[in-house]
Amino acid sequence: MGDWAGQSGSGIRFEWGSAGAGRLAAKAACLVIVDVLSFTTTVSVAVRQGIRVLPF
Repeated sequence: MGDWAGQSGSGIRFEWGSAGAGRLAAKAACLVIVDVLSFTTTVSVAVRQGIRVLPF
């Protein structure tokens, strides 16, 4: 990818997935993670996998 992909000139940077979060965490003073799955989707996926969900 080109140099633009590094986002080095930006005050705010965006990444995708756990690998991207790891890259940003090494350089950032603050890291915000946005979960794009809705709560109901998360619960239904977890329950299908046999996970017990306690929604507190």
